[in-house]
Amino acid sequence: LQVVAAAGARRPRTAVGELGASRRRLKKILISATLTRDPARLAQMFLHAPRMLVAAADGAPPSLSARYLLPEGLTEAVVPVSSGDAKPLALRALLRKTGDTPVIVFTASVEATHRLFLLLSSMDAAEGRDDVRDEKQKKNDAETKNPRQRRRFAEYSSFAPQAARAEALRAFAAGDARVLIASDAATRGLDVDRVGAVVSYDAPTHLKTYVHRVGRTARAGLGGVAYTLCRPAEEAPFLAMTSKADLRKRRAPPARLALADEEMDEHRAALRAALVAVKLHLEADAKGVTEEEERAGSTAAARVAAAQACQNYLRSRAAPS
Repeated sequence: LQVVAAAGARRPRTAVGELGASRRRLKKILISATLTRDPARLAQMFLHAPRMLVAAADGAPPSLSARYLLPEGLTEAVVPVSSGDAKPLALRALLRKTGDTPVIVFTASVEATHRLFLLLSSMDAAEGRDDVRDEKQKKNDAETKNPRQRRRFAEYSSFAPQAARAEALRAFAAGDARVLIASDAATRGLDVDRVGAVVSYDAPTHLKTYVHRVGRTARAGLGGVAYTLCRPAEEAPFLAMTSKADLRKRRAPPARLALADEEMDEHRAALRAALVAVKLHLEADAKGVTEEEERAGSTAAARVAAAQACQNYLRSRAAPS
């Protein structure tokens, strides 16, 4: 690894009467993968005689034309989706492909993170999944008489209180949750070992955002995969944006991973039931209904809607394909 000083860097200076002050001054080091180069924004940091150092791979040209560098072991893929309605189905099918690999799913906002967490959790319930405890874990729970709840999904965003975010991160890092659904702002600086894949549920519109997301995987020399769900109008701008990253080498464009209709159709009935459940949950949140009241079905409208959703789901499962 070689360190190259950025152009325009200057030696620290001291004002008259402050001879030797720079030796006594506290020196701070800021390390960032996406540090801004905007002079106006740098001026807001009130830095004294700053020097910018850029770490580059061995053999890289001193000009360092690449502003953002991607992990060496990263594999990129674009997952095309025909419409917004197909995105939850595509994500569900994609998560099935990843198996037990720890995955972080990124959304564009805090609200989208919360809705997606509710939707995926409700789809699991509609499909009758008993969390994700495998047979080995169930056997161990029976022998130790100390069952450990393993959630498939965990939410990590500012929508949840700090204690809930800490618990979600702990569960994901410990393997008790396989999928962490997160917003961009909440995961800045997040460091979790052995994240096998990241999924951009909402395609990023800024290269800096994409670099932050994919930087959660393929760390410490390990491999990782970055999937990005793109609608037809989003794919070309996304590919053009990512082509500007990591110009230190010739990067192949992200591969195109098209999911078969059959892979998504098997989750369509669960999606319909989950959409009703999420709507009821959000309405209960808006009205201040407690979890105990919600579980008890305190309102007639909630009971009728839940019963109707159940009937629709059962009919769709019983209908011949």
